[in-house]
Amino acid sequence: MEWTAKAITHLEKLYENCIYYTKSERIASKLYNKLLDASAILETFPESGKLEPSLSGLSAKDFRAIVVEHKYKLIYFVADDKVLIVTVWDCRRNPESLKV
Repeated sequence: MEWTAKAITHLEKLYENCIYYTKSERIASKLYNKLLDASAILETFPESGKLEPSLSGLSAKDFRAIVVEHKYKLIYFVADDKVLIVTVWDCRRNPESLKV
């Protein structure tokens, strides 16, 4: 499994924003670890995420998403038996602005 630079940046910003808004590093760490745990599941079960409808037809890749904490999605695709996580998406944002 690999994370793109963009996905890592989104994960780090999410962590920082969570600390800023909750004033709790413990809460931010818990969310961060849940996202990492979800990505680890994808190594064993790469097809477990649903196809991401807002990205269908954008490329030849079948983008998939797995939801974490009801608010965040790990957007990824599988190529050559390898999972590539391309972004961490906040589901409260407008799906029209999701561009990977």
